[in-house]
Amino acid sequence: LAKKTIIRLSKQLQQFCKKNSIKYSSSITTNGFYLDAEFQKKLSTLAISYVQVTFDGFENDHNRYRKQLNGSGSYESIHSNILTFFKNCPKTHLSIRVNCSDDNYSNIEKLLLDFPPIIREKTHIFFRWIFPNKATDFKEFSTKKRGKRPFEKLSKLYEFAKNLGWIISNPIIGSETKYCEVDFLDHYS
Repeated sequence: LAKKTIIRLSKQLQQFCKKNSIKYSSSITTNGFYLDAEFQKKLSTLAISYVQVTFDGFENDHNRYRKQLNGSGSYESIHSNILTFFKNCPKTHLSIRVNCSDDNYSNIEKLLLDFPPIIREKTHIFFRWIFPNKATDFKEFSTKKRGKRPFEKLSKLYEFAKNLGWIISNPIIGSETKYCEVDFLDHYS
């Protein structure tokens, strides 16, 4: 989360849009590690109306995928930031994307249970298999769990999440054909 860059660009874009009578709003996608209370409180002044945070499974799985430079995990910090999110920015839309693979699928229900009802009832959640691509050296992920019906397992996660009170979301349905923001050249990351 490049906070200084986000603040600088947001202010410049807001000024430009105000000067030209253009409505402005923005969104960010982040791993959530630096989405602390101080930054959360700035979101509305920056016209950031939508935040997507990604998890790579429940704590042990997530920490295996997303280590800090010192080797420790990042789950606890991200989880803590989510717990304070609506207190600090109640009007900002929050969405959680859960990246699924063979390695983490069986523990994702524990991730969904790790948030209290107050978070679940305000947060949109969606699930994505980690597909092979150039960034992953075209390695095939989730071949065992995807099998012949790749979305059957994800539908079970959606059903489980819905029963827990999460807001079920699928940002791809009814929109342009894309799988992720990084699929487009005009998205900044």
